[in-house]
Amino acid sequence: MKKLRKKISILLTGVLLLTSLLAVNVLADMDPKPTNIKKLNYSSRTVKIGSKFKLRAYASPRDCEDDYLRWKTSNKKIVAFEDRDRTGNDMEFIAKKAGKATITCYISGTNIKKTCKVTVKTSGKAKIVVDDKYIEIDKGEWEDIEARLVGGKYKNRGLRYKVSNSRIIKVKKGKVYGRRVGKAKITITAKANKKIKKTVYVRVERD
Repeated sequence: MKKLRKKISILLTGVLLLTSLLAVNVLADMDPKPTNIKKLNYSSRTVKIGSKFKLRAYASPRDCEDDYLRWKTSNKKIVAFEDRDRTGNDMEFIAKKAGKATITCYISGTNIKKTCKVTVKTSGKAKIVVDDKYIEIDKGEWEDIEARLVGGKYKNRGLRYKVSNSRIIKVKKGKVYGRRVGKAKITITAKANKKIKKTVYVRVERD
C-alpha cells in the first residue's frame, strides 16, 4: 500500500510539474498588453459622403496584442463602422452623412486613448456608387451589393432595387441572393430622385 501511495504521489507531482511548464510556455507565447497608443495615422480627416476610409493606431510595445485596442464613434449616423468588428490596430469606416464626428481608439480597461476628428462633406452632384459593378455569387448564397447615394443635398438617401430576372436572383435589404445559375442585372434608383440610377450585373454560379 505504501509503495502504491508513493507511486501515486510521484505521478501527481509529475502532472503538476508538467502543467506548470505548459502554463509558463503559454504565457510566454502570449503577446503583451499595449501600454500606450503613440498616435493614429490621422488626427483629423475630411471625407466625402459615401466614402470609405481606414484609421490605424500605433501602440507600444510594437509586439503587443491588438485585441486590447478598441474603437468607437461619437456619431454613427455621420461616421459608421464598415462592419461589426470593433477591435484591432486598424479599423474601416464609412461616411454616412454630412457633419462632424470623433473617432476614438482606446486601450481596453484604461483611460489611454487617441482621437481623430472627422468632417464629412457633400461631394457635389448626387450619384449612386457601388463597390463592385460586377458581382459573382454561388447559387444559394447572399452577397452585399454595397450601394449608397453620395453627394447632393437629399435628406432621403434610401435606394430602390429592381432585378431583371427574379428567377435568377432576388434582392432584400441591399443584399442579392442567387436563386439559380444564370445572369441578371440590378437597376438601383434613388428614392429621392428616380433619375439617379446605377446598374449592377450579377452572375450566379454553381457551388
